[in-house]
Amino acid sequence: MADTPQPLAVPPTAYANNVQLEPSEFDLRLVFGEQSQSPSGGIVRPLVGVRLSWLEAKLLSYFLQVTLAGYELHSGKINVPKSTIPPEPTPIPEEHANDPEYKAIHEKITAMHKDFIASI
Repeated sequence: MADTPQPLAVPPTAYANNVQLEPSEFDLRLVFGEQSQSPSGGIVRPLVGVRLSWLEAKLLSYFLQVTLAGYELHSGKINVPKSTIPPEPTPIPEEHANDPEYKAIHEKITAMHKDFIASI
């Protein structure tokens, strides 16, 4: 008698309106949480942490962009409140002014920010 494959269990679902990134040399940890909407302040209650390899994080970045593009094509642009728009990258600190690697990373982040702002 052959083993019958069992259906995969459906993982629990949670709502998150906040995510924090915790990078390490080996992986990226995403900590999903829910920010309180109470008048006393926005306290974030962590719900679950998910660790991804850097390869998986890079693939996730691509598929998130594809999924968002499809969603916006079908449903219209997502409204990003001004209070949630990431600030411009800070200028290169003086101690890194002559570091070509630091400069290249800064230029990439600045271009990504500019592209993000243009997309909203």
